[in-house]
Amino acid sequence: MLDKLNLSQFYRRMIQLGQCWMEGTPCPEELKPVQDYILQSGVYGTEEHRVLAQSAQAESKGKHLLLRFCPPLKEMRYHFPVLQRLPVLLPFCWVGRWVRVLKKGTGNFRREMEVLKTLSPEEMEENRKLMAQLGLSRFRA
Repeated sequence: MLDKLNLSQFYRRMIQLGQCWMEGTPCPEELKPVQDYILQSGVYGTEEHRVLAQSAQAESKGKHLLLRFCPPLKEMRYHFPVLQRLPVLLPFCWVGRWVRVLKKGTGNFRREMEVLKTLSPEEMEENRKLMAQLGLSRFRA
C-alpha cells in the first residue's frame, strides 16, 4: 500500500529515525537534517515550515504566489462545489475567493507573505532536497 502512495522511502526513514530516538542507535548523518526539521517544528509546526513546504511544491516564490491567488481546480472544488459539475467556472470562483479573502481579512495571507520575503532561494532549495531525501515524491531535488 505504501508503494502505491509513494511513501515507502518516507516510512523507512521515519522507522529508522524512531529507532535512533527510542532505541538509542546512532543517527546516520543523512537523517540529522530531518531530525532537526522535526525538532524545530514544535507540536503544530511553524509558519516558516508551512510556507517552505508550500513553496517547495511550487518550486519558486513566483509560482507559489500564483498558486495562492489562483489555486488549481482540484483545490478549488473543495471550496466551490459547483466546480464539480461546471469546471469552466474556475476563473469566476477565483474572483469569488479573492472577494471572500478581502471581506474576511488578510491576516494569514499577510503573515505568509512576510515569511516568504525572508526565505532565501538557498533555504527553499535545501528544503526541497530534504523532502526529496525523505522520498516525498511531489518534491524534486
